[in-house]
Amino acid sequence: NNNFMTWLIEPQLEYKVSLKKTDVDLLVGNTLEKQTNATSEVDGIGYGNDNLIRSISGSASQYALDQFYDYKYIAFFGRLNVKFAGKYILSATGNRDGSSRFGPNRQFGNFGSVGGAWLFNEEQLIRDALPFLSYGKLRGSFGTIGNDQAANYQFLPRWAPSTYAYGGVTGYVPQNLYNPNFSWASTQKLEFGLELGF
Repeated sequence: NNNFMTWLIEPQLEYKVSLKKTDVDLLVGNTLEKQTNATSEVDGIGYGNDNLIRSISGSASQYALDQFYDYKYIAFFGRLNVKFAGKYILSATGNRDGSSRFGPNRQFGNFGSVGGAWLFNEEQLIRDALPFLSYGKLRGSFGTIGNDQAANYQFLPRWAPSTYAYGGVTGYVPQNLYNPNFSWASTQKLEFGLELGF
């Protein structure tokens, strides 16, 4: 048996306004996500008769296992785009993300980016000097993104039954130690580019 449930809510609000030579586009939003998974399995081994194959209790030995996880994610984000005179562009984004996959000291992370661009084909001087150029853009950006795609409960101390008995008693072995600072994987990216159209 495997019961899986997920729900995801992502409300967003966008505001656009033009002020003389400036166009402003502001977006704010939120993400709420929850996933649960409950699994149970029972195996029968060593059936003496095929007529009993659908009965767990008809097997010589049984093996059972179960698993459960509960994952929660929340994010608040915003994006601001400003375009001035049809040729200068500034963009900034920001995120505050929270995940149940990390230790209590690091459940939330802050990420963001900033970028700028110049549409130099819109300059009259360049239009006159390079009439064959239909599009020209010089751009640059820097940002940090976060990733929570780790397994669940890695920050908790976990134990599993030992496969070896000592003195006739089965013990436990550690799977991982408690780590309250288990945290986000993050990537920083710096980028410059030139785009041309003829």
